Parts: sequence; structure tokens; C-alpha cells
Amino acid sequence: MTHIPVWGGALLREPTQRFLSWLTGKPREGDRPLFLWTPLARAGATAMTLAAGISLSLWAIARGGVASIALLPAFVLTVGALRAFYIELAHAAVHGTFLRKPSWDRFFVELFTTLTLMDHQRHFAVQHNRFHHRYTASFLDPDYQTLLSWGFCPGMSRAALWRRLAWVLVSPSVQGAFLAGRLRRNFGAGVPQLRRLAAGLALLLPLALAASTGAWTGYMLAWLLPLTWGFQASSMLQMLGGEHLWGLGGEAGKSRMAELTVGRFLGDSYPEGRGVRSHLRRALWFLRLAFLHLPARLAVYVGHDLGPAHDLHHRELRSDWANAPYERQAKQEAGSPGWPVPYTDFWGSLGAQIDRLFESLAGRLPLSAEELDELTTARERVAQALDS
Repeated sequence: MTHIPVWGGALLREPTQRFLSWLTGKPREGDRPLFLWTPLARAGATAMTLAAGISLSLWAIARGGVASIALLPAFVLTVGALRAFYIELAHAAVHGTFLRKPSWDRFFVELFTTLTLMDHQRHFAVQHNRFHHRYTASFLDPDYQTLLSWGFCPGMSRAALWRRLAWVLVSPSVQGAFLAGRLRRNFGAGVPQLRRLAAGLALLLPLALAASTGAWTGYMLAWLLPLTWGFQASSMLQMLGGEHLWGLGGEAGKSRMAELTVGRFLGDSYPEGRGVRSHLRRALWFLRLAFLHLPARLAVYVGHDLGPAHDLHHRELRSDWANAPYERQAKQEAGSPGWPVPYTDFWGSLGAQIDRLFESLAGRLPLSAEELDELTTARERVAQALDS
């Protein structure tokens, strides 16, 4: 993958390259960030993105007509901000790396997960820290258990896996079960009373605002749809889009973790050359950048350490997550110190990232009866830990 030579001379070249470094998640060799993000700055930027997405949706609804086209980018912005609150900010806080102050980090986990209707602090910590990180992509990993429950199983053909993806994204049963699980983890047995109250307020306040103003279309399109289906579809695509090579066997250790988790970068090589065909290829390059890679970066590979540089997070748990792409690049240039396997880059569209996982799953044998028993036991073990 190469960075592009930008028309317009040096005045445009550097800003454009910085934009591409953000979009792809891959800084140029030797680059250092123009400024360092702080955790609170990341939270502020996410809040402004959420406000921009909602405002743009309400504006498009109010104007109607051609302006309704703006509902699409508004939806992308709102979904991406909601996902960032959970998977970037709450994720850092549950690891104790948001403000690196335990009491404040616990508070921010509750705040961000209440806003996004996701797991409360204790549930999140047990599921993610105790099981996902310790047993990544094994039967004891709740994320892999979830993918199996959605029907993404080893031994299926790539075509069948793609058909399954198309189905689960719109399936009332799958999406309804996903949403029901989110509601249980906010209002069900074992949820602290204060958290139930906070989650109830988070749900009722937008609803009350819509009832008092009559803005039901705005409520549905600007808030409820991104919070429910949009959030869940983004979660599915992110988990399937190369987060890990789920179900990969092997002995636990650094080599296995490096194989499970690689850098995933959105982008295509910039077409060189002259002539009409080269101009057409460059036009296609820009179209893919604007309408394929940019929406995927904003709504699926959100944030910094969750998307492109997620392998840094699993290799270096206490890394600078707010500036992860640059820290990862520096470690890669230094030869991946402390690891027997260097950092690996995988380039392509979101579809290519998903297909890489599907190729991996399709190349394995279906789960045996013994493995299904092991999976059942693993599910029971995780459930007992969550209920205790």
C-alpha cells in the first residue's frame, strides 16, 4: 500500500497525507502525530461527532426533499460516535487506561455504557478482561461464543458465510435477541439499582422530548435507529472485519496472539501512470475512498486502538490507546521489540477484511461433537462468572 502523490503541490500534500493516515489508520514511516490526543479530548471529539450527526439528521428531516440525502452521512456519524463511546472510551476505562484512576475509570465505564445501552461495569469487566483477553478467540471467549450463536461456524463455505452475514444484518430474530440482551444487561436481575435508574433515564429522556415536541420522525431516525440497529450492525461488521481470526487453534502465547490479531487498514494503492485508463482508475480510487473506506472508518473501525491498531492493544495492554496508530507504527519500525512475530499489516476494504476471516473459517473442519460439548461447558462457565 502506498500513500498518494497529491495534486496541488506541497501546500495540499501534507494535509492530505495526514487525512489519509487517519482514514487508513497507517501513518507514513517516520511520521509522528501533529498533536497528542488525550482521553478527555477523545471523549470531547466523540461528543461533538454525536451532536453533529444528530443535528444533521434533524436538519435533513426538517428540510426534506433533496436534503434528505444528508440522512445517510448523519446516520454514519451518529452510529460511529455511539460505537466510539462504547468500544473506544468505555473499553479504555474498563481496562483502567482512560484516566488511569480506578474510581474515575469505573465511573466513565458506567457513563459511556449507559449512554449506549451496553454492559454495566462489572459485567463488562468480567466478560472482556477476564475472558476475552485471557482466552482470545477460544471457546471461553464470549465474543467468539456470540459469533457462533449468530451462525458463523468453522467449515462453512465462504459463500454460505456471506449469505449468513446478509441475513443476520436484517434478521428480526438475531437483531431482536441482540437488543434484548442489551436491555437485560441494563434492567435485568443482578444489575445495580442505580444503574437501572440511569439507564431508564437515558431511554426515557429522548422519548419524552419527542413526545413533548411531536418530533417522532426525528427521534426514530436521528436517535433510536442509530442506537439500536445501527449500533448492532456496526458491532457485527467490526467483529467480523478482522478483529481476530476467530476459533484459530494453537497453544496460547505471543506467537498465537500475533497470528490472531493483525493491523487492519482500509485503503487501496494509488493508481500511477498516465492516459485515459489511469485517470479512470484514479477516479475509481477516489470514489472508493469517499463511499467505501470513509464510511467504514467512521462507523465500523471507529477510534484508534479498536480499529486499525487493535493488535497493539492485545500486545501492549497499557499502550497509549488515544494515539495508537502512531505508537504501533513506531514499534513496528523498531522491529516489534519483545515479540517473536513482527507486526503484520492487512490492507483492503471492509469487505476484504471480512472475507479474510471467512476464508479462515471455511478452511477449517466443522465443530465436532466433543468441541460442541466443550463450547457448552465454556458458555456455562462464563455465565456462572457473570452471575456470581
